Formats: sequence, structure tokens, C-alpha cells
Amino acid sequence: MIVSTNTYNQIITKIQNYKGHCRELENMLSDEFGLPKDTILSIILNENKRKMKKSQHKTSNFTSKLYERYLSMKDSTDASGVMLKLADEFDLPYALVAKLILEKYYESVDSTDSSSSKVANIKQYLKDTTLIEEQDLAYDVFMCQLYDYQYGSINDVIRQSFGQEYEHYLQKIVREKNLTFQSENDLRIYGYDKTPDIKLDVPFAVDGFVVNWIESKALFGDPEEHQNYTKDQYSSYWNRFGTGMVIYWLGMVDSIDDRSEKRFIVRYDFPQDIMLTDPLKIAKLPQQLVENT
Repeated sequence: MIVSTNTYNQIITKIQNYKGHCRELENMLSDEFGLPKDTILSIILNENKRKMKKSQHKTSNFTSKLYERYLSMKDSTDASGVMLKLADEFDLPYALVAKLILEKYYESVDSTDSSSSKVANIKQYLKDTTLIEEQDLAYDVFMCQLYDYQYGSINDVIRQSFGQEYEHYLQKIVREKNLTFQSENDLRIYGYDKTPDIKLDVPFAVDGFVVNWIESKALFGDPEEHQNYTKDQYSSYWNRFGTGMVIYWLGMVDSIDDRSEKRFIVRYDFPQDIMLTDPLKIAKLPQQLVENT
């Protein structure tokens, strides 16, 4: 679906002003604006990702302050669930707080490890909390990973699976249209580093626009995300393979459907009406007609 810029801005304002659990916000916004929960969740995740990039949590002073608060809460309250309460207090994702606390904890108990070794260990502890010897700490980290569907390793797996599901769905549609194509994995065999999900062997046309490739995005397309993807991915696809199509399966803001864009078109579903090209017929046409096709 296409969401108006005005509606999108209202949603963003409510996200920025909301204090509480993300799941409650998702349900509230879905009911208020009549949008699917998957769409609302994608908007929330996009906005929270931008928020984290601007956050003060990257400074060492903030991390030290967070860890001191953790120790204080741990000593004065029930040991279990401290990190969840701490994350709510500082308005940070649960898994991020777990990561920061783990880093400070192992920094304090073992100063002999190299920085690269510590990073590797932290990643391993976040994935498998049974490796953490301190029982209360291990439980807290586990709960943070369990409750966080924005930032943690569990969320990474879910989003990856979600993206693959839509890629397979796109391939299914393309096959049903009897279109032959090269997948992302096929193209990488040939040495391409940046590849779309689908590279058509024979292009088709949508509303007069020739589509050579298709990129599947299992998320909501907002202006900032779209601009970043255009810079990092879509422009490269256009340089290598010509004009193409991007599909934001969870919807998009109306402003990114730019009719003046000549490199690719943007959709929220696979187009129903496409004009197929028969290469055999084209091969039989006089050269002058082929050039004008």
C-alpha cells in the first residue's frame, strides 16, 4: 500500500514521543491508522535504527554511566530482570543494553584479552548465554535477547528469514510469468559484488518502463531508507544492468514514487499488467524496426 506523507509524518511523531514497549506501540498505531502490523513494525524499526545512530550510547562516558547504574540496581533490587528495567529507564533496545553491559563487565574482570578477542567473545556470549559464568548476568542477557525484536541476534535471524521468504515469493511470481532469470547467487558466481535479487534474461515493460532487474525489499520504503538504498545499491544495479524495479512489500511513502526517476520504478507489489518481450519475434524484425522498438 501507499501511505501519504502526512500520515507517515503523524506515525513518526507518535513513535518519537512514545515511551514504552515496542509491541504495545505497534498494536496502537496499527489500530489507529488501519495499517498492517508488519508495516507498522517496519516503520518503527526504521525510525529506531535512525535513533540509535544518533544516540549517545556510543560514548565511553555513557557506557560507564550505564554500567554504574546497572550495578546499583543489581545491588538494591531483585537481581533478575535488571537489564530490562535499565533499558526501559534509558529508552534503549534491550539487546543493546545487554551488549554494552557485557562489554563493561568483561572489561572489568579481564583486562588481559585483546580488543579483537573481547569483541569475538561478546558476540559469542550474546548468541549463547550459557557461556556466561555469572548466573544472574547470563539470565539478564538471555531475557534481553528474548524480549528484543528490534536489535538483537534473534531479530536478525527473523528479519533474514522474512527477507528470504519474500525473495522466494518474488521468484515464484516470476516463474509463473514464464520469465527466465538469474538469481542473486547466480550473479555472484560471475563475480558481481552488488547484485539485485532478480536479473531477467529478457526484460519486460511496466507502464512503458523497461525492467531488466528486480530488487525485493521486505520492509516499508520511507524517504531516508530509499535514498540510502539508492546510493548503496540501486544506482549500482542501474550502472551494470540498466533500468529496473524495486518492490517494497510492506508499503511505501507516496513521495518515493518519483515519476521523474529514470533508473528504476518503485512498487509495493508485483505489477499485474506487464508487457512481455518475445526475443524470437524481435530477431525476425528488420534491423531498422528493432532499433526503434
